[in-house]
Amino acid sequence: MNFYYDIVLNFNEDDIYEFYEWEKNDPYDVVRKIPIIKVNNQVIIDILKYKIKINKDFLNVIKDKTILSKKSLNRNLEYACILTDSKNAIAIELDKDGSILYVSKLLLEDENNINEISFTLKKQDIKYTKLTKRNIKNEIRQVRNIKRIIKLELESLIKSQNFSKLSYLYLEWFDKEENNYKKMLQDMLNDLHLNIDDKHLKIYEIIKSSYNKI
Repeated sequence: MNFYYDIVLNFNEDDIYEFYEWEKNDPYDVVRKIPIIKVNNQVIIDILKYKIKINKDFLNVIKDKTILSKKSLNRNLEYACILTDSKNAIAIELDKDGSILYVSKLLLEDENNINEISFTLKKQDIKYTKLTKRNIKNEIRQVRNIKRIIKLELESLIKSQNFSKLSYLYLEWFDKEENNYKKMLQDMLNDLHLNIDDKHLKIYEIIKSSYNKI
């Protein structure tokens, strides 16, 4: 069996973040040693699109082969490995029944190294069942967070009847005044569904700074 050494993984259940979306407070696993399994490209595509249950025979191949560093010894990766098709690579963690619990994309350097290594590996045939579709988000994590913060703030201002701040945000947002608070809220929520631009980033920074001053 082939292994990769000294890698940081960012396992997630639903949201599978690209390396550039990783954030400081994510629950990283620092892995000292993990198996590399070469598979068909369709396997990786299906794992990223669906919740997957892999045949139990595969579990025996990878059982207890992953070793965590001392920094991550608060948990155990009994069934884990990296799958590669020589173009893409992902890490998976499974339960004892073969269901994939978590998936992690890789840092760019690690993915390139693993794909290069995999050219000499023999492709393995993995049997699996597709369970349910994943809820794939089209926007990157940071954009979703910005929209979420703005939306929560607007809803909070309406609930607390802080119309002065709502009016200020509306003026900064659209460069015009509006006296109808329901229309203000609806205009901003509607605009929030569009692609993020400098205007939205400005509102986001205003909201953040308003709380930092407290």
